Parts: sequence; C-alpha cells; structure tokens
Amino acid sequence: MLPSIREFGRELREFINSPEVFAILPEGDWGAGGCWILARALMEFLGPPAELWAIATEHFDVEHVVVKDGDAYFDYNGASTKRELLAEFRSAYLNRRTVKLVPMTSRRIVRADEVGIPCEPHLVKRLRSMLEAKFRHTQ
Repeated sequence: MLPSIREFGRELREFINSPEVFAILPEGDWGAGGCWILARALMEFLGPPAELWAIATEHFDVEHVVVKDGDAYFDYNGASTKRELLAEFRSAYLNRRTVKLVPMTSRRIVRADEVGIPCEPHLVKRLRSMLEAKFRHTQ
C-alpha cells in the first residue's frame, strides 16, 4: 500500500475520532453502529472506483462495513490491506468459522439494517461535508 494512502488513513482515523466529528453519532462508535455511516460518507467523498464492502461471517451477512478503493480498505482504523483487515476481524471474531470480505449488495444492505447497523442519510451527508471540508484540499 502506498505511503500516501497510509498517511490518509492515519489522518482519517484521527479526524473521525475528534470530538466534533465523533459527536455526530447518535449512539455507539464507529465500530459499533457507525461503520456504515462512515463507509458510505467516505465512499461518496472518494468517488469511483470506491465501493462498499462488508465483513461477513456464517452468523451475519454483514458484521462490519468498509470502503474498498483500489487495494486499500478504509474503516475506523484508517487504511488496511485485505490481509490486515481480515486478520483483525478473525482475531476479533474467534467464535466464527468464516470471516470474509464481500461486496455490499442490496440484500446485504437490508440485512445490515435488520441486524442493527444503521445508515441514516442525514448523518452520511453531514459526515461527507466534514470530510470534504477537512480533506478536499489535500486530494
């Protein structure tokens, strides 16, 4: 992964955990309830070819939502490779046999909402505006 992607990932992680950005979440944090809001806002901010992907297990079609852009995956930890992201979640989900990355499909979008991973459009819009204000000048 390019150093500039890693640097953006570090800056992103720091930015989303600043008090003013973190405060937009109605509950939980970026890893517990806010991941889809973050991923959707970041995907819109980055533009194509960025796309939504999910961590899936045999228990849930969607355990976590991330953004894939090239070889990089972005979430609340910043930028990761596929290997790093899967290793993190395999470690976190020791009771799961299967942990894999899959594209977000319309079926998975419905399932994410059913299992309590919300994606409120007004919060996505607000976070995207904050991302643009912070990072647009550096792209």
